[in-house]
Amino acid sequence: MIMRQQIPQVRKILSIG
Repeated sequence: MIMRQQIPQVRKILSIG
């Protein structure tokens, strides 16, 4: 579902980390 390239964008949206 979530591609490794999209991980940085998803993490930013989820504000996780």
